[in-house]
Amino acid sequence: MDVVRLEKKLLTPFFNITHPRTDQRLSYISSKEDNQTIYNLLKKGAIDLAISNYPVKFDEVKNIADAQKTMPPKSTYIEPKLRGGMIIQKYT
Repeated sequence: MDVVRLEKKLLTPFFNITHPRTDQRLSYISSKEDNQTIYNLLKKGAIDLAISNYPVKFDEVKNIADAQKTMPPKSTYIEPKLRGGMIIQKYT
């Protein structure tokens, strides 16, 4: 997976990021954002670096789940988001 390679070849050796789930230096931008928005964040100095990965294929997710392994943070980000929650209605 691209995100695993990214962690092993860039994040850990160059930035000493060993826990991407909890490292405060990492943030995630929705795939809904266009390149201009990301460019503006870089230009303003709100972020220092932006990296974009190809989406994970469903077969990759399935193979990892079948092997009872976990995937890196945000690697299973899916659009559109499925609605979740509880609906409560008053019946009279």
